Amino acid sequence: MPGYVEQLKNGAYNRYIVIAAIVASILITLYANVYMGIDVVYTHIYYIPIILTGIWYYRKAIYLALFLGTCHVLIGFMLAGALVPGTLVRAGMFLVVAAVVSYLSESKDTLFNAVKVSESNLSTVFNSVYDGIFIHDEEGRIIDVNERMLEMYRVPHSEAKKLTIADYSSPTNPLEQLPAIWKKVMAGEDQLFEWIARRPSDGTTFPAEVF
Repeated sequence: MPGYVEQLKNGAYNRYIVIAAIVASILITLYANVYMGIDVVYTHIYYIPIILTGIWYYRKAIYLALFLGTCHVLIGFMLAGALVPGTLVRAGMFLVVAAVVSYLSESKDTLFNAVKVSESNLSTVFNSVYDGIFIHDEEGRIIDVNERMLEMYRVPHSEAKKLTIADYSSPTNPLEQLPAIWKKVMAGEDQLFEWIARRPSDGTTFPAEVF
């Protein structure tokens, strides 16, 4: 619930920022055209609300670009008494920028969401299997473990990753052989062997089959 409320707040802030940028760009347009007679440099300010809208609201940036482009062309027409080719080109560039930014932003977020869903699905499978699973590096340092492992070794998740494979192994095991075994695994060779597992909290041991 707190995350949802925070998301709503961020959405409201984004809207206020975009609205403020739109109003500022239009006011600067009027000031630059009417009072200063500038017709080129100030239009770069239009890209700020267009880009922000493309990042936050995707394709709505195209509608905003149409609106701002129309304002730009109309203001130029009222001052010059005719359609100015330069204003039409710049209005067209607003649309191009809006389309590109919205497409890239939407694609990025779609990919990110797909990765998050895949990660969630993988986590569900990871924690649903009956076997205890260790993910570790070549030095035996623990990167992650599943819930079944926590149950088997009676260790909390916060502590599980602070230890190494050696800490979960009885000293009677041939620990010196582990680097060679891991090297074979990294080369794509399956390994299956018996092992005496050790619970770090109380030192009790139990037989395990390692794959």
